[in-house]
Amino acid sequence: MFIRFGLAQFNPITGDFDGNELLMTQYLESAKLEGVDILVFPKFAFSGFGSDGLYLRSDFVNKEHQIVEHFGKDVSDNFSGTIFATSFNNENNCVYSTLKVVESTPSLTSKHIKGYDEHVFISTTEGDKRVGYAIFSGDDWKNPAHIEKSLSKATQFAIILDANPYHLESFSETLELLKMNIASKGIKVVYCNLLGGQDEHVFDGLSFALDEGGNIHALGPRFKQGLNIFDLSIYEEESKNQKFISFNKNNLDSEKTYELTSREAEIWSALTLATNNYIRKNGLKEIVLGLSGGIDSAVVLAIASDAIGAQNCHALSMPSEFTAQMSNDDAKKMCDTLNVKYDIVPIKPMYQGIYDAIKPILNSIEPNSKDVTLENLQARVRGVILMAIANRKNALVLSTGNKSESATGYSTLYGDMVGGFSVISDVPKTLVYELAKWRNTQSKTIPERIIQRAPSAELAPGQVDQDSLPPYDILDQIIEAMVINDKSSNEISAESGLGKEEIEKTSRLLKISEFKRRQAALGPKISKRSFFSGWNVPVTHKFKY
Repeated sequence: MFIRFGLAQFNPITGDFDGNELLMTQYLESAKLEGVDILVFPKFAFSGFGSDGLYLRSDFVNKEHQIVEHFGKDVSDNFSGTIFATSFNNENNCVYSTLKVVESTPSLTSKHIKGYDEHVFISTTEGDKRVGYAIFSGDDWKNPAHIEKSLSKATQFAIILDANPYHLESFSETLELLKMNIASKGIKVVYCNLLGGQDEHVFDGLSFALDEGGNIHALGPRFKQGLNIFDLSIYEEESKNQKFISFNKNNLDSEKTYELTSREAEIWSALTLATNNYIRKNGLKEIVLGLSGGIDSAVVLAIASDAIGAQNCHALSMPSEFTAQMSNDDAKKMCDTLNVKYDIVPIKPMYQGIYDAIKPILNSIEPNSKDVTLENLQARVRGVILMAIANRKNALVLSTGNKSESATGYSTLYGDMVGGFSVISDVPKTLVYELAKWRNTQSKTIPERIIQRAPSAELAPGQVDQDSLPPYDILDQIIEAMVINDKSSNEISAESGLGKEEIEKTSRLLKISEFKRRQAALGPKISKRSFFSGWNVPVTHKFKY
């Protein structure tokens, strides 16, 4: 017996109930044409991801229920199969997930999604067959004890409706857990995951089926919207029949897609999708950024160009007396290559005007030993320029800081930290270089000199980053150990053999820079822990990392 599944790699907009229902209906029409028996939507299909606080509002919950009822009534007479999706209820300020089952009879049933076993008649091309299945939503399937309660001897396959945020190891972790918790019990798995960018989270889709031996079947593409269709054999060998129907809604997918043959390609696709969706879902079209001639802003511009098109990007060089001519030359060369709008705005007149106005006050104050007033003033003048142009264009300023800078506070509040979205905020500096090199293998986008030259903020004569920070290859190891793996300075020193002085310095910078991170623009998470997701420490504390 074969059951034809359709897994919707679905990219909803949070709170856009009407738009999400319309897109779900498009998936339904495709499923009908392909003879799908069971159509599965990921978790949060109706509402979109990240609605936590909104679910405490009765008007939000009521609107979702209205859409669910409308969707059910609309499709019950037109689809001979079964549809699985989730919605939510709010009772006594307790939000819980509910399974919505739309079947060929005009009925819409609701069940708590704590994981349960059902024996139902499923209508297929071979006639009605009794099939045992279990349903899991969200993290339920990750709990072995919960799974034991939910499965029975009659269970032949498990359907998982998930919204599992992407990070570099998310797919391998998901696969191993499914093998261990479900497939090892002789039960097939049908896994449907959410797609798209939502604030700091990215979802990669990547729906699939898993047999009892832990072998993957019908693997859908990553970071791509569409309908993954395959036949699942319940009593016979797996069918090889599979197809993927792709379609877009309002250009919510990234402009360019790449074959995910490397870690860099995977990360680039995640960042591109996240950037595209943040801009488009917030009703914007264009971006503005400061293009310094350095590696970070070059990578951010390349990502933005891939995400929303070069014609929607506006780059500005804002040189000072400390800016090398090669920085301006490389910035212009990159914009010419991409056909991005490019302007030069020297900051000296603005900087000098502000400095002259406050000079009497500054001269009356004894400077401290680490005074960076004049350096930060340059960065803040640039922030003013970027925001003014973005305001006039109704565009979004992209912040260009990386994770290494964010961890150590190597940035200026209200200066180079200005922006509404921080594209590479979870990308360590060493990985920024790897991404730049990979992108140039696709097409020569970033001038080679940008990749080869020593990084510098160019806020003082002869300045380079390593005047203030440990070498990035060492710094990034320390940051990963402290931030992602919760290692102490002593543990890092003992396990890595890295210099104690560099570890202690990084630990101190990480601690005292928390107040900056609290005021930074959010950005997409690609690691197990970013500073916007999973890093929850107070600004004021005396604990030593």
